[in-house]
Amino acid sequence: MKNDLLGELPEEKVNLIEKYRLEPCLINGKVYWARNFGNRPPNAYVTHRGMRKCPTLDLVFSFYGLCVTKMTYFRNNITDYLPCKQHLVTGDMTECALWDMEFLVQRATGIRIDLRNLAAIKEIETFRSMCAWLERRLKERREQQERYERVQEREVAPVTAAPALRMAIVPIRRRPVQRRDREFSL
Repeated sequence: MKNDLLGELPEEKVNLIEKYRLEPCLINGKVYWARNFGNRPPNAYVTHRGMRKCPTLDLVFSFYGLCVTKMTYFRNNITDYLPCKQHLVTGDMTECALWDMEFLVQRATGIRIDLRNLAAIKEIETFRSMCAWLERRLKERREQQERYERVQEREVAPVTAAPALRMAIVPIRRRPVQRRDREFSL
């Protein structure tokens, strides 16, 4: 049964299922993807239909327990963020596939957003103020980048004289120096 269900899903969702060690189980007549713990009932994450139809970002956010508001905000602004994963030993952040992410890093500023900390935000006003702060930082960074690019353009642009001055500037032609051998007379 599991192989048949996995055959209906794209590779990134199969990877997501493997990462969270999900197994298909029948609950109330529906097939759910659930995590089985040996000493407690299975924890159902999503129906098979939901797994087929939902975007990967939404599935990852639902596994972390994030609300629809957070999903919507980051879905609409995903181009500004990079999915990343932190290496367990070194602590280095590396870019990863969307299904494997643990962090979102704002591309322009480098601000890291841990999905576990994002899940801890319960008040909508706190989330809205965080979004406003992120957008301010992004705007500031883009303005800095634009100023830097304008300065670079000015430095690279060739210096040209005004047309009237160009006409007045006449190149000086120098004659080659002719050396004559001097004869010494005694």
